[in-house]
Amino acid sequence: MKFPRMSPRRWFWLLTAAVALWLVGSMKWGETNGSASTSGSVIATVLALPAAPLSWLQNRFERFARDTGEAPAPYGDPAALEARNRKLEAEAITLASRIAVLEQRLKDYRLYGDIGWISNAKMVPATVFGWGASAASDVCQIDKGQLDGVQLRAPLVSGLAPLGRVIAVSAKTSTVRLITDTDRSMQISAQLVRPRGDRSYVVIADRDKVQVRGLGGGLLGCDTIPTVGVQMPLAGDLLLVSDADWRLLEGCILGRVLSVTRSEKQPLRYDLRIEPWVRPSQMMHVWVVVP
Repeated sequence: MKFPRMSPRRWFWLLTAAVALWLVGSMKWGETNGSASTSGSVIATVLALPAAPLSWLQNRFERFARDTGEAPAPYGDPAALEARNRKLEAEAITLASRIAVLEQRLKDYRLYGDIGWISNAKMVPATVFGWGASAASDVCQIDKGQLDGVQLRAPLVSGLAPLGRVIAVSAKTSTVRLITDTDRSMQISAQLVRPRGDRSYVVIADRDKVQVRGLGGGLLGCDTIPTVGVQMPLAGDLLLVSDADWRLLEGCILGRVLSVTRSEKQPLRYDLRIEPWVRPSQMMHVWVVVP
């Protein structure tokens, strides 16, 4: 036997009739059993049915506010959204800077591993947190000290380039004199070379003629190259580390020649202004070589 298909309208009236019968039956059953409150409770239940969805939404709203700690704006508060965007942007910038630091340290690890001396020297990462007040006295403070194994004269390096040496050390911090400082103790022997297009270079002056010293203010200088018997240096020439005190970085680039003039005090010598290959004033994360 095939039953006729019920339309939505018929289902509505059928359910309405069923609810009415249930309501009348409940009220009659309450009167028969002498319970006056039963009829009232049935009516209250029927009247409360339309409010059930609203109550459910309110409970969901309160639960969300309790979990997140803040109630969501129904129509979106522009000021709150803008503040949240600024907070997310600041967090993104902080995360990007931390990733950059980690990438640089990983790059340094690979570089030091490639030249083979990392197995013989311990590298301690450090952060620069202070700089010297005088322009002629290039010093900085790092957040590593005796508790980390740092000793006096410990080299400070970054990216295969020398930055300075420790001149004072406490339990948790150290003071570093940079290679650009005017103190003569920071003088470095180097080799002056001229790069060529095929990634090779031509030697202009050997280490016995090139003594690089600090000029202060983040610059290096050299006034020991004679004008006789040596090819004239040019801007763009490179200086390679060739010093026994910096044998860890032997052959690495120390700096690049910015300008070449004749020395006023010694006319038979050139006066070079040199830019450090890694500018110490721009470094925040460095490495200390400890025994």
